[in-house]
Amino acid sequence: LGAEKQRKKYHSELLSRFASSVPHFKPDSIIEVGAGAGHFMQSVSNLYNLPVESVLTCELDQGLASYMKKQGFNTLSGDFTKLDIDQKFDLFIALDVIEHLEDIKNLPQKIKKLLNKDGIGLIQVPDHTTRKNGVKQFVEHFHYFNRDSISKLFKDTFEIVKIIHNESNTVTNSPSMTTIIKNTK
Repeated sequence: LGAEKQRKKYHSELLSRFASSVPHFKPDSIIEVGAGAGHFMQSVSNLYNLPVESVLTCELDQGLASYMKKQGFNTLSGDFTKLDIDQKFDLFIALDVIEHLEDIKNLPQKIKKLLNKDGIGLIQVPDHTTRKNGVKQFVEHFHYFNRDSISKLFKDTFEIVKIIHNESNTVTNSPSMTTIIKNTK
């Protein structure tokens, strides 16, 4: 498969697993952090028939943030953990982002502050369950997660709806975990 087809196939599979895990959930507002060029956000917006005005993206890369703005998305540039976002959302998305954050101890509270009551978080991280000898694979990753560590990070702040293991034949090219959390506490 070409890269574009592979990405679309992966997004479709991820959204299908997400929708089946929270079948009655329909967000009216979404925030995606680390949105990149907005491909996944576009897929989510299309799935839920949301206008771009109901979406906020946050991107660290200035060039990508500028690109997202040109696509019509409300986009903030910078580290979302340091930005003062006074809006609440039904869906929080962070795909392959939180492992890059140096300090994650306040991350669950930051996400909770952004979510409406009964809001959902969709968080994907590389799955390092099978990582050998404790060797770090990526120097830009500050954290390495397995099922237990991702659960421990969120369990005191959110209901963990589901943790889905994704095989390595995806666009991430390595095993990953998608964690679905709900703001019920």
